[in-house]
Formats: sequence, structure tokens, C-alpha cells
Amino acid sequence: MASAARSPLVSMLTNDSVAELGLHEGVRACALIKASHIILAVPA
Repeated sequence: MASAARSPLVSMLTNDSVAELGLHEGVRACALIKASHIILAVPA
């Protein structure tokens, strides 16, 4: 995934969730972000 500014976004999903959602490389998806579960990091 990438943000509107084209910065990459990374997420972790279980294999079961990927299968249930029908996700695979190239499938478009929309991410909903819950603010209490965000970890941000910047390059050193």
C-alpha cells in the first residue's frame, strides 16, 4: 500500500484474514486505521 504522498504503508494480517478478504498481489484495498493501534517509525 502507499499513502496519498506515495509513501509506503505496511500492515500485518493473518493468513486466514488474507484468504477471507481474497487478497493477493495487485488487488486494490482500502485501509481503515484505528488511531490507538498505530506505530510510526522514521528512518535513522
